[in-house]
Amino acid sequence: NATILRVNETKGLADPPGFLKIDGEWIEYSRRSFDEIQVRNRGARGSKKAAHVKGAPVRYGETFVTEVYIPAYRNAVVK
Repeated sequence: NATILRVNETKGLADPPGFLKIDGEWIEYSRRSFDEIQVRNRGARGSKKAAHVKGAPVRYGETFVTEVYIPAYRNAVVK
């Protein structure tokens, strides 16, 4: 239920608001300093809140969206 996560450093972490992942849990954050992250929402992106051991790796990255064109058609019925 932590609202503040203490980490070694936040260098490279995207400006808030943002998301990070610890084990299988996504966490949304609203603020960061050199070694602290303010939690906005635990269990984000459909994940479940979970306990984490001290020293668990914190993963983060950029979100991207891609669009893929899929050609589709349907045959007309002629009467």
